[in-house]
Amino acid sequence: MFGVLSVPKDKVAYIRSDGPVWIIFTDNRKRRAVIRSAGGRYMTLELGGGTTMTPFTVEAIDTIASGAIDPLEVRRLWNLSGAINFGSTVTTGNTDIEHFYSDGNIVARREDTRYTARGEVDYRKENGNETTNRAVFQLKHDHFYSKRWFFYTTGGVEHDDGKSLTLRTTIGTGTGYQIYETDRMNLSVEGGLSYVMEDYSVGSDQSFPAARWSTDFRYDPWLKKIRVFHFHEIFGDLEGDSGTVVRSRTGMRYFLIQGLNATAQMNVDWDSDPAPGEVETDITYLVTLGYSW
Repeated sequence: MFGVLSVPKDKVAYIRSDGPVWIIFTDNRKRRAVIRSAGGRYMTLELGGGTTMTPFTVEAIDTIASGAIDPLEVRRLWNLSGAINFGSTVTTGNTDIEHFYSDGNIVARREDTRYTARGEVDYRKENGNETTNRAVFQLKHDHFYSKRWFFYTTGGVEHDDGKSLTLRTTIGTGTGYQIYETDRMNLSVEGGLSYVMEDYSVGSDQSFPAARWSTDFRYDPWLKKIRVFHFHEIFGDLEGDSGTVVRSRTGMRYFLIQGLNATAQMNVDWDSDPAPGEVETDITYLVTLGYSW
C-alpha cells in the first residue's frame, strides 16, 4: 500500500527505522540508510560499514520514503489522469433528430509542472438542417513556484455556428492558487490577463484585451463512486466594448466498473455581446457514458 503521512515536526520526538529508507533533508541532500536514535530528539544514520552520520533532529528532515526508488526521481515522474465521454441521440418519425456530443480532458502532473488539455464537440441536426456545430479546445501549462502558487499560460480556440462564431482565439497568462489537491478533492482558482480575437460570419469581427478568471473544482463524496465537478472560465473585456464571455460546466459523475462512468452535466455558455440575431445564453443538458483513468 502506498500513501503519504504528514505529521507536524513539533509533535515528533524522534524517528527510527527497522531497515533502509530514503531521507531527504531540507537542504535537498538525500541518503538511503537506517535511522537510529542518538539520544533525546537526536537521530543518526547507519551508512554501512559501521559508519554513522553526525546526529541531527527532525527539523533537518523534509521527507522520509520507504522503498528502493529514489523519491526525488519519483517526484519527476508524470502522473496522468483524464476522462473522455460520449453522448448520442437519434430520433426518427415526425421529427428527425441526430445529436452527437463528446468531451474530454487529460492532466499530466509532476512535482512543479502541470499540463491540462480540454476539448468538446457538439453537433445536432434536425430534419436535415444543421442546428448546432460547436467545438472547443484549450491547452494550459502551470508552473508551481511554491507548493500551492503557480504561474499559468493558456491558449484556446472555439467554433460555434449557432452563434455565427467562425473562430474565437484566446491566449493569456496569470497566476493561480491550488487550494486542495488530494484524491478526494481538487480546487484551484486562477486570475490573469488574456487577449481575445473573434471572427464572426455575421456582424463585425473584434479583438480585445480581457481579464480572465477561472475556477476548477471536483469532489468525490464517495471515493471512486460519485464525483461532483464544476469548471468555469470568464473573460471580461477591459476596454468595455465587447462585453463578457462565460463558459461553465457543472455535473455529477457515477463511476461504474473498470473505469467506465456515467455523467449528468449542464453546460452554460454566455456572451453578453453576441452576433446580430443571436441570443446571449446557451444551456445544454447532457447524459453521457465515458471512460476515466
